[in-house]
Amino acid sequence: MSILSSVLSDFRPKASRPIVRLTEAARPIAPTHIGGIQRNSLFNAEKVATAVFSHILSYLSPKEIHSLRMSHYTGLTLERSMRMIQDQMEAQQTATFSEIRKYEKVMGKNSFSSSRITHLVVDNPNITEEEFISLIQRMPRLIRIDLTDCINIRDASLLAIAKHLPKLQILNLRKCPFTDQGLMAIGAGCRGLLSIDISECRDFNYYGFYAIVSQCKALQSLKMVNSKHGQMWIEDITDECHQLRVLDIRGCSFLSDGYSNIANCKNLQHLSVDSAGSPDIILKYIANCSNLKTLRIIEAEYLSGGGIKHLASCTQLHSLYVSGSDWMTLEDIALHLPRLRILHATQCTQTTDAGLKKLGEACKELQELDVSDCPGITTNGINDLNNNFPMLKIKHTTITKSVPQKSVPQKSVPQKAVPQKAVPQVPQKRPSVFRFVMEQPATHAAISALFANYAGFWPGVLLFAGMQGVSYAMRNWMRLW
Repeated sequence: MSILSSVLSDFRPKASRPIVRLTEAARPIAPTHIGGIQRNSLFNAEKVATAVFSHILSYLSPKEIHSLRMSHYTGLTLERSMRMIQDQMEAQQTATFSEIRKYEKVMGKNSFSSSRITHLVVDNPNITEEEFISLIQRMPRLIRIDLTDCINIRDASLLAIAKHLPKLQILNLRKCPFTDQGLMAIGAGCRGLLSIDISECRDFNYYGFYAIVSQCKALQSLKMVNSKHGQMWIEDITDECHQLRVLDIRGCSFLSDGYSNIANCKNLQHLSVDSAGSPDIILKYIANCSNLKTLRIIEAEYLSGGGIKHLASCTQLHSLYVSGSDWMTLEDIALHLPRLRILHATQCTQTTDAGLKKLGEACKELQELDVSDCPGITTNGINDLNNNFPMLKIKHTTITKSVPQKSVPQKSVPQKAVPQKAVPQVPQKRPSVFRFVMEQPATHAAISALFANYAGFWPGVLLFAGMQGVSYAMRNWMRLW
């Protein structure tokens, strides 16, 4: 009874269904042996919802399930209960690997197949490539696959996706150890790909990346956080992906001039970048994206009011996330971006309570504000803003200062002198004539160079290697005659 009660406690029946309480007064059924334990008077199966019973069966082993006497459950068979689970997944068009595993635990290995499910979430990071390849072959209409943190998904899995799922639209490969071969297969086989996430993937290189951006012309979302660094990467994105709406390249260090053609992405709406180089120049180029709605710029140490001024031309920009600026002020944002609805300005040293007041007066549509870890913001400034704008959601956390520890003087322990072996001194080579000329004063250099040219390539030119002055150079030149 304790096992079934713990299972049923996690299940909430719908309001239209009467709740069946497991009491000792329930009508007893025939004894059933599950796992060697005899259970009598557990519950009336006729009054328990079929969905609840199917949920219970998913927790039992095949041996325990087959030991049940299904004749006691009127009109319900094991196969029917499992089919109901599958019907529920197909109605939602979404399946998780853990649910499929429970199904196959009852019905048999590789027994699950569906032509109606379009979204697969692999929620087990230890899934093997054999299991994954076998599964997608039995789900031919998949258009969305999430393989986040799957450490065993390599090139063979991506080759299988390209072969069996040519209509795939969304692919999440975050932290998967694939290489260029797998990405090239996806680029060639899934030309209709709309979104791909290759964040924190370190095993691929330029060729696999270029296969995606050059062949998937309908690509609308590209995320490659903390993946690669290089000038040509951002240039290929802006030159090839003209349909992009979402671009997340945080942690990828690109030079500022790489963003010069970002205006080619006319549909770009959500952009997240790393401010390597000059953030003001980057924002100057980003300002050409007229449809931009959300901008995230991290580690913007040198971002100033001039860069914020460039964003004034982005009339649809309503969300701005900035971190780590030592030059930008809230007055700059209030002056140039009065239409903001969401503003996160964290770890910005020039933000003050006066800036908060200006921001509240100018940004009438502001709904969310985060000024965490800003040393110039005080509790009084936050309270004043709350009083004037009670509907505004404000987040403010102060920097936790570490208490310095007193240094404890330590007694010096005398160490025994260890005799060191004498290292033979290697005689240094005398500098060449060219090196000597470059190191001497101008007058000495000019005279020595003149003598060297006059002497030509005679063997006596080697004597110039040890010259220390003009007189010494003259004496050695005279010896040639």
